[in-house]
Amino acid sequence: MAVFYNHFQNEERFMILTTDECFCESCPYRMPVVLDESELEALVLFSKCGIGTKSYEILKKAIC
Repeated sequence: MAVFYNHFQNEERFMILTTDECFCESCPYRMPVVLDESELEALVLFSKCGIGTKSYEILKKAIC
């Protein structure tokens, strides 16, 4: 599983890619992030809660 941390429109988003399909490289702030399973569960819960100004998205596929 490839995990990327993105800055997009002043929000922080985690993009979880379960395949090695094409991923847009246009964001200059893109950097790899490693999450274990417990952190991934917390990430899913945080995305449902919506606390603060951060927006987290779980993506099953990358779309170019």
